[in-house]
Amino acid sequence: MSESNPRGLWKVVRILTVTVVAAFALAAGAFALDGTVDTAVLNVRSETSVKSDILGKVQQGDTVEILSRFGNWYGIDYNGNRGFVFVDYVGFDEDLYVEISYGVVTTASEDASVNLRAQPSVEAERITRLMNGTKVRILGYTDGWYYIRYADYVGYMSADYLRINGVIYGPSTANDPNALDPDITEDLPGSDRYATIDETINPGGIVTVVAPDTEVPMGESPIITVEPAPVSAEATSEAAELIAYAKKFIGTAYHYGKASPEEGFDCSGFTQYVFSHFGYSLNRSSAAQMKNGVSVSYSELIPGDLVFFSRAGYAVGHVGIYIGDGKFIHSPHTGDYVKISEMSESYYQTRYVGARRVLGQ
Repeated sequence: MSESNPRGLWKVVRILTVTVVAAFALAAGAFALDGTVDTAVLNVRSETSVKSDILGKVQQGDTVEILSRFGNWYGIDYNGNRGFVFVDYVGFDEDLYVEISYGVVTTASEDASVNLRAQPSVEAERITRLMNGTKVRILGYTDGWYYIRYADYVGYMSADYLRINGVIYGPSTANDPNALDPDITEDLPGSDRYATIDETINPGGIVTVVAPDTEVPMGESPIITVEPAPVSAEATSEAAELIAYAKKFIGTAYHYGKASPEEGFDCSGFTQYVFSHFGYSLNRSSAAQMKNGVSVSYSELIPGDLVFFSRAGYAVGHVGIYIGDGKFIHSPHTGDYVKISEMSESYYQTRYVGARRVLGQ
């Protein structure tokens, strides 16, 4: 993401400036942006990694105060200290985009520089030096070190030398205001907290999945797997109707952010529109639609299931509808149109990440 604003007309509503110390204590009276937890139970982490300690949990509907965005994590006020939650599980009352926070290299001397290192250690290889006053993007935090981006450089800098400018947000022109940033493809690489993005979005690491009315203790909670419901004859018939309806839109142009035959469809807009015709309410983005229905394995796919793929740095960046015989119908990308593709095509075969069953649920 560049230092300029690529979204044109949106404006900064608030800028929070906080001098961050190692303990991450919060300054009294700091401005914050309120978000709402939109999953059953969300882990609050001590660092921007699923392999960091769990400070506690927040539950669906809880309000969290967002103080910053480090990469794909929000820094929040958690019992007077800073904790981190994954961005895809926090929403807003209005359509907002939260920018990745930036920091300014700060030294005692105006002409001094600070080392950018390959790992979060003073013994690690030095990548380059950044001068006092240099502005950088903050992609993560671990054990007193920030993972940062400056121009084409990415690496670690001691928190002692960065002043963080926290939460910057404004009206969003994006399809999903709290989606994963496509430029972030790894979680703290080179550190002992390293996790791939695939691991990061694993519900076992971010969200604790629990049965209804289950009391959730502090600390780790058991994961309860919900098995797919048996497929009824009614669901099979409904799938046939749904697929026939979806095929009516073959040839409709792809249009990012749109969800109608008149304006065109993006991938999740297409699935949302088709399913809504049959009384099913899907979330708006492809990543969010991974929360709809129940999970099914590849071998269990039946017509009508949603199928998901990674794309352009997003762990989940594309969705379509499985129609049987190894094929799915979808709205692929700009310059293309609604069409049927083979799951076995190398592009989709290597990017397949999962499926969800919504019909009959």
